[in-house]
Amino acid sequence: MLRIPFRIPRICTVVGLPILAISFIFRMVWRKAPSAECSDLQMEVDSLTKEVDSLRKQIDILRQDNDMLRNKNNELYKQSAQMMEESGSLENTNDEFSNTRLAERFDIGLKKRRIDLCEALGDAFTEIQYLTNLSHVMQSVFKECSLTVEETEKYMLQIA
Repeated sequence: MLRIPFRIPRICTVVGLPILAISFIFRMVWRKAPSAECSDLQMEVDSLTKEVDSLRKQIDILRQDNDMLRNKNNELYKQSAQMMEESGSLENTNDEFSNTRLAERFDIGLKKRRIDLCEALGDAFTEIQYLTNLSHVMQSVFKECSLTVEETEKYMLQIA
C-alpha cells in the first residue's frame, strides 16, 4: 500500500488512517468558512461596542444631571443659610430657652391640659362642641395677650 503523508493541524497522518482524515475534511467543508465566522464575531463585537458607547453616553449624561442637581442643592442651602442669617432666626439648640424647646414644652403642656379638660367634661359635649369652645377660649387668650403686649410696648416707649 502506498503511503502519502500530509498534515492535518496537530495531527500528522498517512492515508492508512482514512477515517480521521475524512472526518477532518468533512468538518472543514461543512463548517463555516473562517472569514464568515470572523465577520460574525466582528459584527457582534461592533454591536457590543456600540452598546457600550451608548451606555457610556448615558452615564455621562446622568453624571452631568447629578452634578447640576448637586449644584442646585448646594445653592439652595447657601441661600437658605443666608436668609436665616439675615433674619436672625438661627438658634442655639443647646439653649433650654430656645424657641424650639419652649414650643415643645408648651405643646406638651397644652396637649396634657386639653386631654384633662376633655376627660373632666366627660360626655357633656360632642367633639365639635369641644373644638368650638376651645377655639373661643384660644381667641380670648390671644386678645388678652395682644392687649398685654400693647400696654407693655406703650409703657416701654414712654420710658425710652
